Amino acid sequence: MPFENTCWPLKPLGSVCATSEMIDPARNPTLKFKYVDIAAISSATLSITGHKVYSGPNAPSRARKLIRTGDVLVATTRPYLRSIAMVPAEYDQEVCSTGLCVLRPTEKVTSEWLFTCVQSADFTQQLVAQMRGAAYPAVTDSAVMASVIPVPPVDAQRHILTRVKPALHRSAEIAQTQANVLEESESLFQAAINSVVENEWPRVPLGELSEDMRNGWSGKPTANGFAVGVLRLSSVHGMEIDTSDVKPTNLPRKAIDEFSLHAGDVFIVRGNGSKHLVGRSAIARSNSPAVIFNDLLIRARLKECALPDFINYMIHAAEVRSQIETLSRTAAGIWKINQKNLAKVQVPCPPITTQKAVLDLLSATRRGTESIIKSIREIDGALLEQAILRKAFAGEF
Repeated sequence: MPFENTCWPLKPLGSVCATSEMIDPARNPTLKFKYVDIAAISSATLSITGHKVYSGPNAPSRARKLIRTGDVLVATTRPYLRSIAMVPAEYDQEVCSTGLCVLRPTEKVTSEWLFTCVQSADFTQQLVAQMRGAAYPAVTDSAVMASVIPVPPVDAQRHILTRVKPALHRSAEIAQTQANVLEESESLFQAAINSVVENEWPRVPLGELSEDMRNGWSGKPTANGFAVGVLRLSSVHGMEIDTSDVKPTNLPRKAIDEFSLHAGDVFIVRGNGSKHLVGRSAIARSNSPAVIFNDLLIRARLKECALPDFINYMIHAAEVRSQIETLSRTAAGIWKINQKNLAKVQVPCPPITTQKAVLDLLSATRRGTESIIKSIREIDGALLEQAILRKAFAGEF
């Protein structure tokens, strides 16, 4: 049962919230408005972070709900992501997507209390239980309105919030500090890579350093093939390949032999919606005969003159990143670099003895930054926030 420790009566949102007005911008050619969709709602800050401006004739078909100051917006797609926001004055009488449920408080509940309630894990769990769909799990507006929240008298709502808001604000400050330290820790290793690169080192095209460079598998599964895992794009993170992040399929033995992972293979991201992620690389740590890479990635199997770990790090150096981004091209919002251009990228490549010495230094730095990152991530700020909310709903503030 949601909010099981509350001392206040539980009521469906539909009994304490009004519905928003529906409009059809296409019927009003002179209408010009700010448009808020799910992408404009930050689950990190629980706020509206941007908008697009449309006029009636060119408005998206999903732009149908009028919003007002104090309304609370809840994304109905993937509700577990907590894309929630309260509408500030600058968006009064503007328009939002039908992918957002608009909660308009009545005299029974304040905007602040409503906004606080929908941040609770108890509320989110009710929505998750009602999700439908696999690719885009979502709930209906009716399901949101049927979800319950604790509703004390309005005076009590205001009194509780005067006590709970400073605690939530402090929790948010802690979370932001945690995020800042994480970002700085992760950028520390990037700075370390840039600091070790020497001007006198030879620059060699990546294609010349590779004994084999190729795009991944792009064929079709076969019902009579062998079971294999195909790497997802998300398997490239932390400069190492996560061989557990795969999609199962069946392929002929020839394809598996050609595209399976070997220890020391370096994989480069061929395309991404974000330009700064194109060309990022990761190394395979072990032979994985039951895992293959697809054409989202380019594999570089290096010659003996280049240590795989060293080249993997150098691909992330600022001077190499600059070349990759210059050679990338965009189409339909996706940035890509092809194998031909990637082979041209000049990579710092000193003698093997120097590569080994630099690797020792970078490996020690990486272990230090990873230790910091692990320690910070073990601090779960969400637990503190939810503990504060539980106390508020239990009447302990």
